[in-house]
Amino acid sequence: MPVKPYSVTLAVKGRRLVVHPHNIPDRKVGDKLRFDSKDGKFQVEFDRWIFSGKGPYITNRRARTIRRDGRYNVSCSLTTPTGERYAYTAGARGNVTP
Repeated sequence: MPVKPYSVTLAVKGRRLVVHPHNIPDRKVGDKLRFDSKDGKFQVEFDRWIFSGKGPYITNRRARTIRRDGRYNVSCSLTTPTGERYAYTAGARGNVTP
């Protein structure tokens, strides 16, 4: 049975960029992770790339398969269609368990 991607949404609320969920619960190697936003173009940066291929940025909705275990932090930014830029640099956290 295919693995359903775990979705993380970036949204502008008021004058802030909100990431939901803030903490990505424990994931396992082989799980899929997808980022999305209806509010504009986004960029997600991982301090430690947990996927195969090149990183550390994600700029599209494509689901990616987690390939490495361990802790990581994520920073996000979003540019709205009107050119306003919002950033979330507090570092959403996550963990991939073996």
